[in-house]
Amino acid sequence: MVLVTQTIAGFYKTFGQTFIRDDHFLSLVGAVCSIFNCTGRLFYGMLMDRTTYRAAMTTETVLLAALLASLIATAQLGKVAFAAWVWAIFFTFPGTYSTQPAVTTQTFGHKHGGAIYGFLFTSDIVNNLLVGGLSKPVLQALGWAGLFSILAGYGKKLISLYGSPKLKMSVCSQIRRPWHSCDLPLPLEPYPSVHPDEAGSGQGQVRLCRGR
Repeated sequence: MVLVTQTIAGFYKTFGQTFIRDDHFLSLVGAVCSIFNCTGRLFYGMLMDRTTYRAAMTTETVLLAALLASLIATAQLGKVAFAAWVWAIFFTFPGTYSTQPAVTTQTFGHKHGGAIYGFLFTSDIVNNLLVGGLSKPVLQALGWAGLFSILAGYGKKLISLYGSPKLKMSVCSQIRRPWHSCDLPLPLEPYPSVHPDEAGSGQGQVRLCRGR
């Protein structure tokens, strides 16, 4: 998903310049993108709170794959359609950034969640190298349609992974009550912490278990 973010953020204006000669319009599109970037994070954060992490990410991936696959059509539809598509993409992909911190903390706890989340985004090093090194050869060989199709295909692969039973994981918590299964996210209540007196007693612990 971060690979998609890096590619679209870096090349949407270059693609728009192939059929839009109004640079002021393209600058306006880029300026408004920040609004959709912000509201998209709020939307997907609320969606995860009301459903599950899997549901939120599946929704985001399906929409993003469809938008990327059809982005090339905006060259025929005109600049208004181009703006709408770009804004929709910028509304959609930030869902990753608003849900990952929460699900990482829920899964690994407050003690390790922040560090693990930081390690997740070291992938930007690899993604930036891939985008910088492969984008030009792909564009020369396949054009914009090929580049967008590859990104959409990557999203399609993620959709199949989200639906895989092997990746189905739930978070179980015990706070002075028997273990119970629950799908992500946890109920809207303060996340439990382990009191020193409870260490080793099985109370206040958080661990992973397989979903039903």
